[in-house]
Amino acid sequence: TWCPQCEQVPEAVRVWKADFPQVAFRTLDINDPANAALVKKHQATSVPRLVLLRMGHVAHTQHGWTSIARYAKVLAMFTQVPD
Repeated sequence: TWCPQCEQVPEAVRVWKADFPQVAFRTLDINDPANAALVKKHQATSVPRLVLLRMGHVAHTQHGWTSIARYAKVLAMFTQVPD
């Protein structure tokens, strides 16, 4: 059973995919043994967790849940192309 915050993640990802088509989104189950290496690498001991990678490196990590809109602001900040 998912916590109420985690239950919002699938809808949030659908919204973000539409709003940020230039971003590749991936969700994973931290309890699936197949994901153990990524869980360890990103120290994903609590959920939900947002990890933004830029050029293969962690650019931002967000622990816990605030709102779809709050995460969208973070995504917008990291997807802006400098002039």
